Amino acid sequence: MTFLFEPLNNRLIVGGANPVVAALSGLVPMLILAAIQAMLIGFTIQVPCGIAVAHPLAYYGLVILTSFVFAALVQAIIAVFGFPGKFVAVVLLMLQLTTAAGTFPIETEFPIFQAMSPYLPMTYVVRALRQAMAGANLSLVGPCVAAMGCFLAGSFAITCLEAARRRTLTLMDLHPVVDL
Repeated sequence: MTFLFEPLNNRLIVGGANPVVAALSGLVPMLILAAIQAMLIGFTIQVPCGIAVAHPLAYYGLVILTSFVFAALVQAIIAVFGFPGKFVAVVLLMLQLTTAAGTFPIETEFPIFQAMSPYLPMTYVVRALRQAMAGANLSLVGPCVAAMGCFLAGSFAITCLEAARRRTLTLMDLHPVVDL
């Protein structure tokens, strides 16, 4: 998605638009594509792969929420760091794969990964999806959804702050050293 969509609409920012509008103009197309991708992967896991899902409504709601959280997170990272943010996002993905307890229990991981686990969104995604798919206890999904909502809101707030910061143009913005 990061190659298709710009995280912030510079014309809106320079034109004096509200930073929230500028951030939403970059996020909404990403959310639409993210929701479509989430539904496709959710369906693929459930139907062709034959994985039983105890609570399909919760399952699909969670995969869409997950896609929204990560779209907003990637938007914030790239808005703040620019092109190197794409690398930062990939590194963050790899870090989350090791700390989310998706493959192995978190207790078997290195202490540094155990310490980072509660501060990364994929931890809550894995917990919530396990409950929705296994059907054990849906009351455990609520706190995970709340945590993912905080990551979503925090990421969007960072993007809005970056949009507000970019309202001031520098000479480097007008005449970049290298134009890609």
